Amino acid sequence: MVDTQKVGAFIAQCRKEHNWTQKELGEKLGVTDKAVSKWENGRSFPDITLLESLCETFDITVSELLSGKKIESEDYKRETERLLIQCIGEKRLRGFQIGIYLLGLVTIILGGIGFGIWGTHISWKIGSVPIKWILLAAALITFGVMAYFDRNLPGKNYRSSIIWLECIVEAFTLACIFGNSIISFWDIDNMTESIVFILITAVIMLCLFAARIIAARTNREEYEMQKNADKHETE
Repeated sequence: MVDTQKVGAFIAQCRKEHNWTQKELGEKLGVTDKAVSKWENGRSFPDITLLESLCETFDITVSELLSGKKIESEDYKRETERLLIQCIGEKRLRGFQIGIYLLGLVTIILGGIGFGIWGTHISWKIGSVPIKWILLAAALITFGVMAYFDRNLPGKNYRSSIIWLECIVEAFTLACIFGNSIISFWDIDNMTESIVFILITAVIMLCLFAARIIAARTNREEYEMQKNADKHETE
């Protein structure tokens, strides 16, 4: 949630920097000096329709207003991300990430079936288009939608720090890899080659799993450190 006390103090600071009284600021925004006083004391928050005008008046960004401080250019992206996480909420961000992973699951299923029937004699068609092409096209579209949401939804660092969720996703991905490896294993006649193949596959799977979990843990630690730092700033 937005800290109204901090925002109010920031509004007062900006007003004083421009040498305006509360009445003068109110006249510029079309509100009373009492409304400005309530903002500055943290008893109320400016109406959403006034945010743009208020920011233009003080020559600040909305992110700076909501965070209650001036933001250096190198910190702008991080601060904006923090505000988005606060406004949207961690629970909803977790739901976003689950939705993204479900899209990934659909992509794997559609693509797997499409590639699976590629070399078979199955010739199902919808109209004049082979079903394998339809499945692969659907997988590509689903992947594009997943990538778009993952790139544009806020809180990526937080979303990729949910360790239990990363474990589930990586376990499923590795299960798919292992399943394909078992199919390939039966095509190897030499026992030594089979053992080597299994060992290499197992090592790769373990490395991938470890890398994803380490990345998630690192993101979690960075997120918690930043969250604690932000908490100390507001105290």
